[in-house]
Amino acid sequence: MRRIRTKDQIYILSGNFRGEIGEVEKVVQDKVWVKRMNMVVRHKRNPQEPGKGFKINKNVPFHISKVALLNPNTEKPGKVKMVWENGKKLRVFKADNSKVN
Repeated sequence: MRRIRTKDQIYILSGNFRGEIGEVEKVVQDKVWVKRMNMVVRHKRNPQEPGKGFKINKNVPFHISKVALLNPNTEKPGKVKMVWENGKKLRVFKADNSKVN
C-alpha cells in the first residue's frame, strides 16, 4: 500500500514548484503526476506535411521523494505511517495521529 495515492492533496518540497499544492493524477512506482503542474512543451513533426510541425503540452512526473502529503488539519506537509485497525491498513499522519481520507 502506498503512502501517496491518486486524488491526494500534496505539497511540493523542492524544485521550481516548491511550496505549491496540487492534486495527484497518478502514481507509478516512484513517480507522481500532479494535475496542471510541471508541464513541458514537446515539439513534433507532421509526417504528412513536411515543414508543418506542432507543439504538445505534456505533464512530467515528480519523484515521490520530492512531494509530501498535505495534512488538512494543520495545512502543512506531513509524514504518514501505516496502522492496522479492525483488520484494515490505514494511513495516519505522524504529527497529530489524524486519519488520511
